[in-house]
Amino acid sequence: MKYTVIDLETSIKNRGEEAVGSMKAAPWYKDNKIVLTGWKDQSCRPDVVLTNGGPIAINATRGMLIGHNIKFDLHYMMVNHESARTWLHDGEIWDTQLAEYLLSGQTKTYPSLDYCSEKYGGSLKDDQIKAMWDAGVDTEDIPVEMLKEYLHNDVNNTELVFLCQYDQARTLGMLPLIKSQMKGLKATIEMEFNGMYFSKFIASKLRIEIQPKLYRVISDVTKYMAHECGIYDPNPHSTLQIGLMLFGGIQKYLAPVAQLDPKTGMPKVYKSGPRTGQVVLKNESHERVIIGTYEGMGTKTPSGQWAVSNDAISHLKDPIVEALLEMRTLSKDISTYYVGYGALVWGTSGLIHHSLNHCSTGTGRLSCTSPNLQNTTTED
Repeated sequence: MKYTVIDLETSIKNRGEEAVGSMKAAPWYKDNKIVLTGWKDQSCRPDVVLTNGGPIAINATRGMLIGHNIKFDLHYMMVNHESARTWLHDGEIWDTQLAEYLLSGQTKTYPSLDYCSEKYGGSLKDDQIKAMWDAGVDTEDIPVEMLKEYLHNDVNNTELVFLCQYDQARTLGMLPLIKSQMKGLKATIEMEFNGMYFSKFIASKLRIEIQPKLYRVISDVTKYMAHECGIYDPNPHSTLQIGLMLFGGIQKYLAPVAQLDPKTGMPKVYKSGPRTGQVVLKNESHERVIIGTYEGMGTKTPSGQWAVSNDAISHLKDPIVEALLEMRTLSKDISTYYVGYGALVWGTSGLIHHSLNHCSTGTGRLSCTSPNLQNTTTED
């Protein structure tokens, strides 16, 4: 069986105020680059080949391409080499992270290379470099000999893990399943690379259009909570207060109370400092009974609070409930889509490169993050 093991060390410049998302080593960030590449094949190269800068040409690989979380490496290769995008359609891959997840019966989510190496008898790497990354040191500033040793170890461990996994999968009759999942991984690698187009201009225009309406609805709900229900310091985004408004109960809160002089019985005042002459106040605990619009008719969560999710209250045909649901919809549209999605667009490309995760659930289904496009409806 012919194979090539590959691993890349890259810069981690996607951070600070200009960062997009939370992935410091994101291949889509304009200033990130490949610092060091390590690779080896099955018998022709008994040792690891280390090269500065870009990866090996993808068409020079022998047989199956092996890597741990290989999506990361392939995305860098696809950004840097047009041939990698073409190769992805016909080439064969083996991701040791995904293979371990499948071999564990989906019980080990996101298995690390350290975990796999220890399991199959590999050597654990020095934590000094990880400590440098955690401290904010960029990969380019790490002494090259240290980085080479680190990468050398990773490539050898990845090869060992792959060979052990392949034998185990063959013994268990799981090779067809794992190979089919690797084909699925290739598809999601391409999906993430292509990304989703998002227009910041249209999003900004829509946000400006609905912002006044959101302010009006928030004001209506807040006034109802205060004037009709008697809720102290009303907050329409508080699930606890919404539960009191709809189903009633006791509101516990802190409120400032004037402190009295025990001798005169008159309020104390500050005698010096910037608040000279002002009454001395102290927050004290208070309680008040709230009569809900649907007193006692709701259902409670395991924590004992009234359930006020959209599903729990949408059957209540009431103008204030309709206003509350509208407020939540408009707030979600602005925060999640118009602002949240806009913050994940890479540069001038207009693209969001979301993450489709193969190793995150106990059921084997895909999950999606940064952002969760699986939670976006056609209406959204």
